[in-house]
Amino acid sequence: VSKARNVGIRLARGKYLGFVDGDDWVDRDYCKRLYETLIDYRADISICSYYVARSRKTKPEAADGKITIYDRKEAIRMLYEDVRIRSFSWNKLFRRELFRRELFDGIGFPEDRIMCEDMAIMHKLFYRTGTVVQMNVPLYYYRMRGDSCTNEMSHPLKEYQFFLAVCEQALFEKEKNLLPEERGKLEAKVLKRAIRLIGRIVSRENYTAFARSCTGWRQEARIWARRGAIRAAFRGGSSRQAVSPDGRGGRRASRRGKGSRRTPGGTGWPYTRRQAGWSIPRDGWDRIAR
Repeated sequence: VSKARNVGIRLARGKYLGFVDGDDWVDRDYCKRLYETLIDYRADISICSYYVARSRKTKPEAADGKITIYDRKEAIRMLYEDVRIRSFSWNKLFRRELFRRELFDGIGFPEDRIMCEDMAIMHKLFYRTGTVVQMNVPLYYYRMRGDSCTNEMSHPLKEYQFFLAVCEQALFEKEKNLLPEERGKLEAKVLKRAIRLIGRIVSRENYTAFARSCTGWRQEARIWARRGAIRAAFRGGSSRQAVSPDGRGGRRASRRGKGSRRTPGGTGWPYTRRQAGWSIPRDGWDRIAR
C-alpha cells in the first residue's frame, strides 16, 4: 500500500491529493464535497466522516453535519488524541502546494511497514498546514474485515509497528515543542503501547516453555502472561509479588497448597515479574518515556 501511494504522489500533477484503499469505496460526491469544503474555508486539508462497513452492518462514525475549523496546533492536538481526527489518509483531501513547496516534499509513507503507515506521517503533514477543516458528513466507506491488518493485532510485529508510530509522534512533538502541556499524555500513550507490545511477545512466544511444563494449563499460562504480570507492571507493583492467572496477587493463590485446582503440580504461582525475565525498575518507565 505504501509503495503504491508513494508512486502516486510522485506521478500526480494535480493541485490536490486524496487516497482510497483498494477494498473500500466512496460516495459519489466524495471528491466534490471535500474540494468545496477545502475551498470555501481556505483550508489546506479537508476531512470527512466515514462509514464502517462490516459484513452485516454499516454504521456512520459521525453524521450530524457539523463543520469544525482548526488551526495547526489544535489540529495536531486532535490528531494526537485520535478520537475526533484519526490518522487515516483516506478520508482527507490535501492541498498539494503549501507556502510555495510541495506538502509531501521529503515525506513519504514508510514502505517497510504493513500497518500504521498513515500514523507515521500524518502529524508531519499537519505540521506544514495552516488550517484544517472537518465536516461530520460520512462520504467514505471503510470496509472492516476480520482478517484485515488493522483489525488483526495479535502478531507482535504489528503491535511493534503501532508502538513505533506512537513513539515517532511523541518524539516529533518533543522536537518541535508543539504541545508541551500534552507531553505527559503522549508519554503515557507510548508506555501503554510498550506494555501491550510486551504482552504480545510474552503471550505469543516467551510463555511457550512455561506452558509446556504445565500440562493441561496452556490457557491459564496465556491469561497469566497477558493479564497478571502486565497489570502488575503497569500499576508499579512490587517485582517480588507473585501474580495469579486471574490477575490477583500471589498470596491468595499460594494458600491453595498442594493439589489445588489452580496450581499446576500443587506449587502455587511463585512466578514473579523478575522471574518471568522482564522486570522493569520503578524509574525504568521514565527512562523509556525519555
